Amino acid sequence: MLDHVFEKMNRLVAFRFNLFGYELEIGNTIFVTWIIMAVLIALALVFTRGMSYGKPGKLQVVTEFFVETVSNICKIP
Repeated sequence: MLDHVFEKMNRLVAFRFNLFGYELEIGNTIFVTWIIMAVLIALALVFTRGMSYGKPGKLQVVTEFFVETVSNICKIP
């Protein structure tokens, strides 16, 4: 059943390259995922720069609020 579904899907290849004699294809989904990860890492580096323990600034308070909100959503009861 899944073979039929996969045949109908049009898989788009973002780029191809050879590695140790094997041709590897990176699909558009993986490529977009890498871009999103890079953006999230960059944002994390920017938001965590200059954080303090004693007296948090406005940006730190907002960042901690979002982190706690996501953490509470992801907790398993």
